[in-house]
Amino acid sequence: MNVYRLVRVFVSSTFRDMDFERDYLKNILIPKLNEEMRQHDILVELCDLRTGLAKMFTSEQEQEENILQSCFSAIKSTYPYFIAL
Repeated sequence: MNVYRLVRVFVSSTFRDMDFERDYLKNILIPKLNEEMRQHDILVELCDLRTGLAKMFTSEQEQEENILQSCFSAIKSTYPYFIAL
């Protein structure tokens, strides 16, 4: 049984654009990268907050108040792996 080392990569861009690029990373690039990294027992996962943040907060006001802090927390948890679009 292989034990994989998980590498989480934060993807940063504005939330209302770059959907094509983010989807390409998630659906095309990361699966290909994982095929290559499997031989090294590494699994790569994207941290993409497009949908996650909206579900975390009950109101739009609460979302606006906490979005920056949530992004910083996610960046810290994926450090040093960061993609800026």
